[in-house]
Amino acid sequence: YQRDGVKAVLGAFDRGMRRPAVVWPTGAGKTVGFAHIASQWLAANPGRRVLALAHTTELVDQMISKFRSVAPGVRVGRVQAHANETLARIVCASVQTLRAENRRRMIRDVGLMIIDESHHAAASTYLQILEHYGALGPQRADSAVAVGFTATMMRGDDKSLGAIWQDIVHQV
Repeated sequence: YQRDGVKAVLGAFDRGMRRPAVVWPTGAGKTVGFAHIASQWLAANPGRRVLALAHTTELVDQMISKFRSVAPGVRVGRVQAHANETLARIVCASVQTLRAENRRRMIRDVGLMIIDESHHAAASTYLQILEHYGALGPQRADSAVAVGFTATMMRGDDKSLGAIWQDIVHQV
């Protein structure tokens, strides 16, 4: 199912979808799945970079570890609190840090955004980040595409996720 999920996301991008989503249960290997997507996407998109977002230090740590094991030759950096490895090919960042526009401006050439726990993406901080990199709003020449991974596409409030994630392209 992980291979099928990776193919589904990359296929959605190939068909022009800008923001597909994946719903896998806890423990199903979401981080492994999106690490493989990033690795394959980078191989097909030289000159562009990946920005992976999470809302906790534990999730940022987990992403860094998986990216390094799946793509050992690719430089992986952290942008969180005092860490500012903005020149890495894969940048793992906390949403709280990228809330600051000056920190977002330091990370350039982002072509793929990966949103872990993507049911949080309706929050204003996520929306600002997605808009900054062109994943939301009118498409530009430098726009990023985004993929969201979550165990649940439901929120406890009334905010809709349908305006952010265009379709669930794979579900377990």
